[in-house]
Amino acid sequence: MRHSYPVALLGRTGLLLLALVGVAAALVARQPIYWVPGLLLTAGLLTELIHYLNRSNRDLTDFLAGLRYEDYALTFGTQRVPASAGQLRQAFNQINRSFQQLSRQKEAQHLYLQNVLALVNTGILAFYDPHAAPAPAADLPAIPGEVRWLNESLKQLLGVPYLRNIQALARREAALYETLLALKPGENRLVRLHQQPVLLSATAFSDEHGRSLLVAFQPVREALEETEAQAYQKLLRVLTHEIMNSVAPIASLADTLHQQLAAAPAAGPLPADISRSVAVI
Repeated sequence: MRHSYPVALLGRTGLLLLALVGVAAALVARQPIYWVPGLLLTAGLLTELIHYLNRSNRDLTDFLAGLRYEDYALTFGTQRVPASAGQLRQAFNQINRSFQQLSRQKEAQHLYLQNVLALVNTGILAFYDPHAAPAPAADLPAIPGEVRWLNESLKQLLGVPYLRNIQALARREAALYETLLALKPGENRLVRLHQQPVLLSATAFSDEHGRSLLVAFQPVREALEETEAQAYQKLLRVLTHEIMNSVAPIASLADTLHQQLAAAPAAGPLPADISRSVAVI
């Protein structure tokens, strides 16, 4: 059963006052037998009053701690508490449910992005910029060169199962490592990986952890083959259009000539091969 906060506070305060009056009366009447029980009762009622007054502070502390550590599964009971405390706890539960929904949506978007990046043929590498200053507000400072993401295409291109820091490339692919260190956002660099030319394109982004570089690895051979195929397709479309433009007037004139020859039999019969040739055109 819910009860209002003022009534509960008034009841606890009244009991404490009664206990204090009883202890005072025992002291005045010089009845030592009631001193110890009276003091213990007074101490218990005072502790209960302090605990009751700090109920909202404890709930708020637990709620803020859950937000700090991203623990949105915490649920506050709304039964057998004062109406005001129940409203506060209900608001906390509603906020936690909203954060849970946002967290699920964020996780779904992250999984979607992971699947998309895993399916593309272009290698993708994201790492903390070694030349950028760390973010001052970051709880965990970013390690320069630490890899934040790389997809399966890049793992196959580099021949590595995983990569924690680009410094690991200094021994395996020294030219690539030097190129990554010198690569700036908006630049394109050409390197050779396993005797294969690869075009690197970089862009930059920043978040609460610091500045990062996003580098795309595009094999030049595949890019050239794709460009060549597109060029052939455009050439075929142009040739088809030009041929049709050239043939259309000839076909139109042949059709007109055929109609005129068919409509003028009085001029005498024409050789069969001429009629067939005009009909074919």
